[in-house]
Amino acid sequence: MKYGPTILDIRKAKKISLKNLLQDQMTPSSYSRFVDKKTETSVNNFVALLENLNVTFDEYLYINNGYQNSRYDQLYRKLTTALKADDAPALIVLVNQINAFAQSSPPTTCG
Repeated sequence: MKYGPTILDIRKAKKISLKNLLQDQMTPSSYSRFVDKKTETSVNNFVALLENLNVTFDEYLYINNGYQNSRYDQLYRKLTTALKADDAPALIVLVNQINAFAQSSPPTTCG
């Protein structure tokens, strides 16, 4: 996933100057390569950019996902609502959705 273009969109929407965003944390050329999807940046730089944009990581993910919660978050919220309501029919539907989600997701490995 490329994160730079969303940083650029947020910066423009908030009308933050490049100088105020970068604050000597990274060079303008490094930033340019990052937002143009030519390279990634370090976690430290990314966190600094978010801080200088006054955006949390969760807010960033929401924006990066087209102003929608991720599919995982949507299922989680539906699941917790159904559990709290003791709604067995909804839980059955959600179990089927979760199984479909798990089958469509690429496997992950640890270590």
